[in-house]
Amino acid sequence: MGKYAARSLLDPSAVLLLLSVIVAAFYGEGAVAASVVILMLCAKTAEILSFTVADTLLKRSTEGVVPKARVVRDGNVCEIPCEAVAEGDVVILDSGDVVPCDVRLTAAESVLAAENLPGGGHGLYIKNADPINSHVKDVPIEMRSNMLYAGSTVVYGFCMGIAVATGKR
Repeated sequence: MGKYAARSLLDPSAVLLLLSVIVAAFYGEGAVAASVVILMLCAKTAEILSFTVADTLLKRSTEGVVPKARVVRDGNVCEIPCEAVAEGDVVILDSGDVVPCDVRLTAAESVLAAENLPGGGHGLYIKNADPINSHVKDVPIEMRSNMLYAGSTVVYGFCMGIAVATGKR
């Protein structure tokens, strides 16, 4: 809450409003300046409280929720806890899904993924199931367009792939 309050009070519009208050007070409009300060503090207090309530509700709503993954097992699509995904499972992902483990894509249709890469990079990446044609022995992570990494989000599209690394591996 403290970080959000500081960010809210240091918002450029708030700083500009405070500068206006100082100018108004300098020109003898103390009553106007005081009323603007009071209204601004009321508005910022309401903003900070609403953020705090929303944050608390969000945390409560996700407590005890077990993330699920869709996999193909025995020829059937089933939902299982993400921790139960095993290497070699066929994982099915759609828009909005969080990637449960590292997946090498075998089929992909117009896939855009938001990734935090193991090497520290992050951003939006276009993904496909095409093999990577490279004579380099170890292709850099950013160039692995046929891989999705655990914790990434499929922003758009549909894909399937093989789980290649699960858990802390």
